[in-house]
Amino acid sequence: MQAGQFKTLMNPYEWLPPYGETRISIRFDGNELSVDVVYDDEKSEAESLKTIKFTGVCSFTLSSIPGVNLSALVYEKVALSGHLVEYEDSEAAKAWTEYLKYRQVRHYQVYFLSEKRRLEVFAGSWQL
Repeated sequence: MQAGQFKTLMNPYEWLPPYGETRISIRFDGNELSVDVVYDDEKSEAESLKTIKFTGVCSFTLSSIPGVNLSALVYEKVALSGHLVEYEDSEAAKAWTEYLKYRQVRHYQVYFLSEKRRLEVFAGSWQL
């Protein structure tokens, strides 16, 4: 399956420090995936947290980078920038949408560069 081209949805480096996140944690409840992005706040000694929430999740993977790719998806171009991206023409997202029939599924991906993790999510929507 082809992932197709991606578009950038969010640049977390607009609020992350230049060295990136301190850590991430993931919670999955029902069909909602929450990704807590923790980072050192340069303005104070405290840590700050932002949560990326995906709703209508039907599949997700979290893997180490570099690492072994277990996915059958083929990427023309990979978004290693650390941005949250959407693969608008993803054949996998189209297959999920066709299978579920009652809702639109989108293909999201983000690389957490400091944590050296890649998160791939098939969900209906996201919010920060």
